[in-house]
Amino acid sequence: MGEILATNTHIIEFYAENCQLSDDNFDALMTGLQSNRSIRTLNFQNNPDVITSASISRLSIHLQTRYCKNNLVVLALCRTNLDDKVLRTLLSGLNDTRIRQLFLNNNLLGANTDRLRVKENLSYCFHRINMPDLEELYLVENELGREGCEAIQYLLRNDNTRLKHLSLFRNRFDDSCCRILAEGLKDNNHLDTIYIGSNGSSESLDSITSKGW
Repeated sequence: MGEILATNTHIIEFYAENCQLSDDNFDALMTGLQSNRSIRTLNFQNNPDVITSASISRLSIHLQTRYCKNNLVVLALCRTNLDDKVLRTLLSGLNDTRIRQLFLNNNLLGANTDRLRVKENLSYCFHRINMPDLEELYLVENELGREGCEAIQYLLRNDNTRLKHLSLFRNRFDDSCCRILAEGLKDNNHLDTIYIGSNGSSESLDSITSKGW
């Protein structure tokens, strides 16, 4: 598949969902993708074993190749066990790309029990992210919590971003999270939609009260 992708000039969307990709599989695909000049959408979702420090480093390098950096518009890494530490590694690959839609749903960005580490890594990423064409960011079901909200403030207050859509469903938010997000939205003039429903400790219990709303 990697060899075919290297020479194909017609494929513009590549979906590798539910393929049980391993690190070796991913490496083989990357070898071909590095030579491809047509793909504008990459989707690796539902491959929980594909994200390792090595594979993310390779992906970051690929995202910074001349063609990919200027032409890739959609990247989906949902359900790949992406955590806060790995996102920090991926940041160097994402910056200065032309990606418009970034899907990171159902991952582990805020799942670490070391909440200080979560806050530090996510704040680092969202403060330094430089994706001028990014319009849609999907962070559904990542257990972000209060620390994640504090990091997201950097995105909401960034005057250089074109972010128009932000999805934050099912992230264990409470009233304090609403306050943090509201502070970030005060001077935001670019966001069109923000989704924060289905939060709380479980899908059946929403811990955002009338005070938070």
